[in-house]
Amino acid sequence: MSVINKGSPQGILLNPDNRIFALARRARWLPPWYLAIVVATIITLGSGFALQFLFAVPPLVNWVPISALTKSADPRLSALGQLLALVITYATRILLLLAWIKWLEKRPFWTVGLERKGALIKYLRGFVLGMAMYGLAVGILALTGSVSITPGLPQQAGVGALLGIVIVLPGWLVQGASEELVTRGWLLPAMGARYRPWIGVLIATVMFAFFHGPVLLAGGLNVLPLMSLVAVCLFLAAYVLYEQSLWGVLGWHAAWNWTEGNVLASFVSGHSIAGGTLFKLVSVGPVWMTGGIIGPEAGIPVIAVVAVGLLAIILLALRRSRRAVDVEQEGLVTSG
Repeated sequence: MSVINKGSPQGILLNPDNRIFALARRARWLPPWYLAIVVATIITLGSGFALQFLFAVPPLVNWVPISALTKSADPRLSALGQLLALVITYATRILLLLAWIKWLEKRPFWTVGLERKGALIKYLRGFVLGMAMYGLAVGILALTGSVSITPGLPQQAGVGALLGIVIVLPGWLVQGASEELVTRGWLLPAMGARYRPWIGVLIATVMFAFFHGPVLLAGGLNVLPLMSLVAVCLFLAAYVLYEQSLWGVLGWHAAWNWTEGNVLASFVSGHSIAGGTLFKLVSVGPVWMTGGIIGPEAGIPVIAVVAVGLLAIILLALRRSRRAVDVEQEGLVTSG
């Protein structure tokens, strides 16, 4: 018997009957937690390292000169290189996950939270929300004088770079989808369905942080990057569980990274991005605001914006839960 109070946010977010867990239970078999961690690591890290090696040596380095394209002074060519790097690396991860789910777990791939109903609306809503949240964080940085806007090179920033910015966008759609599919689309529901919902959230959070380990190390094990990663993980987990679908976070993640790297010229998890940028931002404030070499993701404004987003989802879940209880009580009174 469930001990979750239906009139609480957990009644929606951590209910074992949540649609996202019900879909995972369509599998004939779900792996134990230790095997899931190994598989997620191989899919996420192994495929990326293998492809980076293959495309760095002949003959592929000559056929598809990704590195040379990415370093081009022409934003259109650098955007093409960035697009190829993102699509080749992250599409492979998606295909590996698809193979695991279809052949080992014996269930359709759409059961990772990709049901068709409302898919486009949910995706677009998540995309707009991702842009808005990152834009709000940068707005706070600008208002506090922590960043400044510079003209930049004509071809690399502004209208002259617009085509390159658009070219690289599909790469972010694939990249954002791959990370969400492995963590919030597979690990969270599968582990939550096999064990308990909170265990699914915990494992997905730990693995997402592990996959971004180089970012934490780049920051010198500063507490702020870790706080940011945890906040983002909890926000996205709550988002998935509230919508009972993965589409929204797919759009959110893609828009966040695209806005971060190619719209507002910030580091994306500590990496500079090719393809040009709409605005050129320069950090001039303290590290605890700007995130230093990692970028705004490791700063207080981003953590605050994501925390507010998490709180908003909890409040929405609370309202939905209470409404469901009221409807149930009204039904009992009517039937009585």
